[in-house]
Amino acid sequence: MEPPKRSLCGLRVSPLGIGGAAFATGLYSANTEPHFAPALHEALALGFNYIDTAYWYGQGQSEAFLGRALSHVPRHSFVISTKVCRYEQHPLLMFDFSARRTLQQFDESLARLQLDYVDIIFAHDVEFAPSIDYLLEETIPALQQIKQSGRAKNIGVTSYEVETLREIVRRSEVKIDVILSYCRGNLQDQALMSHLDFFKSHNVDVVNASPLSMGMLTPEGPPSWHLAPDDIQTAARRASPLAADSGLDLTRLAIKFAMDDPRISCTLTSMTSVEQVRANFRAAQPLTEKEQEVTQEILAMFQSCENRNWLGAEREMWSKKGCKFEK
Repeated sequence: MEPPKRSLCGLRVSPLGIGGAAFATGLYSANTEPHFAPALHEALALGFNYIDTAYWYGQGQSEAFLGRALSHVPRHSFVISTKVCRYEQHPLLMFDFSARRTLQQFDESLARLQLDYVDIIFAHDVEFAPSIDYLLEETIPALQQIKQSGRAKNIGVTSYEVETLREIVRRSEVKIDVILSYCRGNLQDQALMSHLDFFKSHNVDVVNASPLSMGMLTPEGPPSWHLAPDDIQTAARRASPLAADSGLDLTRLAIKFAMDDPRISCTLTSMTSVEQVRANFRAAQPLTEKEQEVTQEILAMFQSCENRNWLGAEREMWSKKGCKFEK
């Protein structure tokens, strides 16, 4: 049974959506493009109608794939967002929050997507901007210009740092329509949930990305590149056997937990094969009593960790590689 739709910027979307990062070959998925189009069309057929992408996902690969795959899909049948401000893999070329680059990159993204407009344009990973003041004075007015042109219907900001998102919403003179937070609303970390009432009070919708905490909440456990502290990764490695011992699937428990709060408009996850899409559809179904019990056990296991997040770790990593965050 398809879960009831929720409201995202006044549009009706599935509570579980299509995260486009893995549509870049080799990024977060072992699948390749021949698998992507059947998966995308199966997802749309099953009612997963919100798609999120970005130039950063494969330096345009994800956007270009979606442009090809959606070219014959009726525009009214899907909701789509893309992002600006995070660009190349080279540390010196990774971020640019200037108005000039924002406007230029959006034009290029729209061309790759083969669309006249997107439903949401996000400023990507805003914790890496020179400052919140810079975002408010330079980046967000550029997004407003795009919105006023009709080529994006809504404005959003994304970050791992929920407090940063909250501060931007509080201070921005331009209306922020939606925020996207990743890895902060799942079995491992529920920080996002404590801010949902604030965003609702400011009429800001919430998208929750990475319910699997960038691969931690899977049978395979944390990937080697993961930035989470050791105690979190150790707990993640214990979570899958805990679920498996009861004949349960950790991935299903994690997805269902992340998408269940009705204050969240949509939770984004990868859908790069038909099999994965169908597994996600099953994951969206109600939990059994046993699944609910094991979910609570896994929650308690993560709550016992001394560390609950990896705030600042990515910035430190890129700084050491020469990334510059000033203007």
